[in-house]
Amino acid sequence: MIKKSIIILMVTAILFVFLCFSVIILWKKGGSKREKSIPLENFPKCIFFFNETKQSINIIVNFKYTEEKLNLNSYYNKIDTIFDLRPKRNKYREIPIIYTDSITEFPENFNIKIIDSLGRIIKTYDKKQFLKNVENPKNMSQIDLELKEKSWMLKIKKG
Repeated sequence: MIKKSIIILMVTAILFVFLCFSVIILWKKGGSKREKSIPLENFPKCIFFFNETKQSINIIVNFKYTEEKLNLNSYYNKIDTIFDLRPKRNKYREIPIIYTDSITEFPENFNIKIIDSLGRIIKTYDKKQFLKNVENPKNMSQIDLELKEKSWMLKIKKG
């Protein structure tokens, strides 16, 4: 009877050790896949818009470079419109500058127009006004804010 108990105990111990090694081997094998994250170097930077007004608005974002800057992501190199941004909501637009780029400046003709539901322009931002009005928690200079930030948040307030 004692021999039978010892054999069962040894078989259980061997199975436990085998199970532990299997888990360790599988963990290491799958570890690199789990640790891989999506590389940010190919993602575009973003401008987030938050509507703090009491009405729905449309936003026209002119982030279009001239032809000599076509080495950027041409898909995002355009004049784009955000339609019907409702009060207390936010939306974003991707721009043609990639996430890791810290040398490309905004295009010369950069501007943002905020338009009410009747088609009237409420506010227009050029680059200087935009950089003054975006959130700047790190108190960066305007040139650092333009070049080094990965995204910007523009809160649109009542005129």
